Amino acid sequence: MNKNDLRYIKTEELIINSFLHCINQTSFEETTVSMICEKARISRHSFYTHYVDKYALLDQLYEELENRFNGTIKEEILRHAKEKNFYPACKRAVTDFIDNKDLIIPLLKCSRHRVMDIYEKIYIDISTATDIYYSLNTILPHDRYCIIYL
Repeated sequence: MNKNDLRYIKTEELIINSFLHCINQTSFEETTVSMICEKARISRHSFYTHYVDKYALLDQLYEELENRFNGTIKEEILRHAKEKNFYPACKRAVTDFIDNKDLIIPLLKCSRHRVMDIYEKIYIDISTATDIYYSLNTILPHDRYCIIYL
């Protein structure tokens, strides 16, 4: 099936939303492909048309989160940071976190370290661009940053 086909796109969205819902209700380990399919109201065949397994789906979501950061968000943050506007740069990073909490919170439940690696890069980029070399804990204790939403 063509990945640009509206049915394919809608099924993909259903799978992702159902996956995130299942993780929020249980855990990644307890979530099964059958649970995802039941919640999405699709067949297992449809799931496997899109993904090899739930691990591939999880990997794709982490990649999308990282790609989102590496796109315009990173450019905006670095623009602020290079202008020595540290507060707007950090505020943009936090705003991105809040705006995407429905994706980030379930991913944190799966692997806190993987999500934190993505956001840690933000603070490294900010501190490098502003010539401020504080430790990450001095800027914003990233564990507390994520626990706010858990």
